[in-house]
Amino acid sequence: MSAENITSALPVGYMLQNYRIERALGRGGVGITYLATENITGRKVVIKENYPRGVATRESANYGVRAVDADNKEMFDWALGSFVAEARVLTGLRHPHIVQVLTAFEALGTAYYVMDYIGGRPLHKAAPQQVTEEWLLSILRPMLSALHYIHTLPEILLHRDIKPDNILVTPKGTPI
Repeated sequence: MSAENITSALPVGYMLQNYRIERALGRGGVGITYLATENITGRKVVIKENYPRGVATRESANYGVRAVDADNKEMFDWALGSFVAEARVLTGLRHPHIVQVLTAFEALGTAYYVMDYIGGRPLHKAAPQQVTEEWLLSILRPMLSALHYIHTLPEILLHRDIKPDNILVTPKGTPI
């Protein structure tokens, strides 16, 4: 879904903690992602907001997030807890081919985590017209290294959403 169609997103210019929302980047089943600028440093970051589809709604007066109704409260609370647990794990990951999650926080009745801005293109858009073995290996080796890292951590982790849209290729050709 394009950012223009994300009616539930925070508005451009909104100050969320120490970050100014530049625009919504996308909407998935779990939340909304934003491009933002860190107020003090001017650094571009990506912020993911817990906003589970069909379960959450945004209040127009203060932009707070809550369950759409009493029937969805338990599911909203569960999603929020899962999101916070995910943020805790992600902030501890350190690998050159996994986006760095810098911090996490709660605000507006929900949770957020802040990631490095990669500035790349999704894998399916970065692929050359004629995919060569050399190019394919330049993508697969780093991605397999990242999966190996995740799968050898003491705690069991599953990505559950590996797809070309979620692999960014930097302008230098590095997959993240």
